[in-house]
Amino acid sequence: MKGILGEASKNSFVVLKGDSKWLNLNYSKRKKIIKETCEKYNTDGFIVLFPKDEKNFIWDFYNKDGSSAEFCGNGARLSVIAAKNFGLIKEDEGSLWTLAGEVPYEILKENLVKIQIPKVSDIALLDEKYYYVNTGVPHIVIFVEEDDFDEVVDKYMKDLAPKLREKYNSNVNFVKILDKNKIKVRTYERGVGETLACGSGSVASALVSHYIKNLDKDILVVPKAGEKEALKVEIGEKVFLEGNANILKDLEINY
Repeated sequence: MKGILGEASKNSFVVLKGDSKWLNLNYSKRKKIIKETCEKYNTDGFIVLFPKDEKNFIWDFYNKDGSSAEFCGNGARLSVIAAKNFGLIKEDEGSLWTLAGEVPYEILKENLVKIQIPKVSDIALLDEKYYYVNTGVPHIVIFVEEDDFDEVVDKYMKDLAPKLREKYNSNVNFVKILDKNKIKVRTYERGVGETLACGSGSVASALVSHYIKNLDKDILVVPKAGEKEALKVEIGEKVFLEGNANILKDLEINY
């Protein structure tokens, strides 16, 4: 299949133009291909795209371990760029259809994509100290007050994050508030481990920061990948995620 290797905020994916052969594969065969391909290209995820009409398309999304996920914010933004590259869509506005529902998109300029988050749950409190919100996929948000944020989070990534992921089947985000409209986030993802960025985790962290810590409605989220890969979250009646997505090279995947 024709494909690309790409990234969004350093979150990396193989994205393929789907065909009937892929649809006819059983899950065990798909999982083997996914794991081998993600290992070969050192990516966080594997995405197969199918056309719907000139401005709408569908995806088949997997984490690098072969498990499926309802939604991925960074993967969605890259998929829009890939779908345009593959000729699956002709317009700069439309919708991506996921297991979490419809994801409206807009290509603002060449590699800058804005998407609407498909669903946002109410914020819940777990164990009286962890905030939980579903932004297409489930997320736990934990605020870190210490100045040595990265040192503290390094320790949490080894013990606390895997335990919470197992207990609640959720992604886990550690958040440092930088000012009224800026936060720093590190995310432990289901089926992946810690990633350089997480789009849905950025949204979850921004939402909890806004509603619980009274931050502004427009929040810049700095992921582990750094300031240059920061994502913009807009909170209102609808919630939007905006950031860059880039194709690194073309691929041809044979199976």
